[in-house]
Amino acid sequence: MSEKADALAAQFVRIGYVAINVSDLERSRAFYEAVTPMRVVARTQAPMQPFNLLGEAQGSFDGYLLEDGSGGDPCQLHLIEWQQPKPRGHASPTFFHAGWGKIAFSHAGADEVLDRLKANGITPSNPQIQLNMSRSPIPTASSSRSSTTP
Repeated sequence: MSEKADALAAQFVRIGYVAINVSDLERSRAFYEAVTPMRVVARTQAPMQPFNLLGEAQGSFDGYLLEDGSGGDPCQLHLIEWQQPKPRGHASPTFFHAGWGKIAFSHAGADEVLDRLKANGITPSNPQIQLNMSRSPIPTASSSRSSTTP
C-alpha cells in the first residue's frame, strides 16, 4: 500500500452506518427493534432529487436511522424504503447468492438471540454455526497454528 493510501486508511476507525433497502419500512423497523438492541434515533425523508451515483436520474425515499445505544460513536443502520423509483426485481431467497448477503451482530447469548428470532417468525438458515461461533473462544496466534508441518 502506498504512503498516501496508508495515511487515508489511518483516518478510518469504524463503519459509520450500513444502508439497507427494505420493502416495508414499518415492518423492518419493528423487526430490528424486536430482535436487536437497535432503536430509531431519526426519521429520514429524501425528497425527489438526483441519485446519479446510484444510476438514478431522480429518486426519493423514506427511512429510519437506528443506533445500538452503545454511546459514543455507535454503528448505525439506515433502513430505506424507496418511493421513487419503486424497487425492481426481488430479493434473493438465501444469503448464499451474489451481492449483499447478511448483517452479523455481536451478541452475548446466542440462545436468547435465536429464541428472539424464532418468536418473530424468523428461521435462521444456519443456527448450529451461529451457536458454535458464539461459544468458541477467539483463537490466539499460538492456538490457531497447526501442530503438523506441511
